[in-house]
Amino acid sequence: MKPRFGSKLRLTLHTNGLLLGDLPDDILADLDLIILSFNYEKITHHGLAQGYYGKIIRNVLKIRSKSDVTIMGRLTITEKTSLYAAKKLTEEFWDQMYFQLENCLQFEDFEAYYQNYTFDVALLYRDWINKLDRL
Repeated sequence: MKPRFGSKLRLTLHTNGLLLGDLPDDILADLDLIILSFNYEKITHHGLAQGYYGKIIRNVLKIRSKSDVTIMGRLTITEKTSLYAAKKLTEEFWDQMYFQLENCLQFEDFEAYYQNYTFDVALLYRDWINKLDRL
């Protein structure tokens, strides 16, 4: 499908992904980027296949079968989630990933959160360096 707006206008769709599979083909053809925002805690809390995350993945696969549009996963990370585990669980579905730390008034255990977060960042850094070495 050829975009209607030419190469000067870049369009991005930012969505939770729950209705993404119903996106009309003519709109899909005009998109340069789709950003899917979701809360990582809902993945493990609600399960994969039948839950919230499973619906998003089914919709991403449907879009992938029709288009090569860039898809970015935007995950909200809380003190109860692992940044590294979130990346590993979701990375095959997105071309790009964006992590947002949850804004909260206070932490249940900031020291534990800080230790886990810095450990996860070190693991992510190691993964990225390994990928760069393979290029």
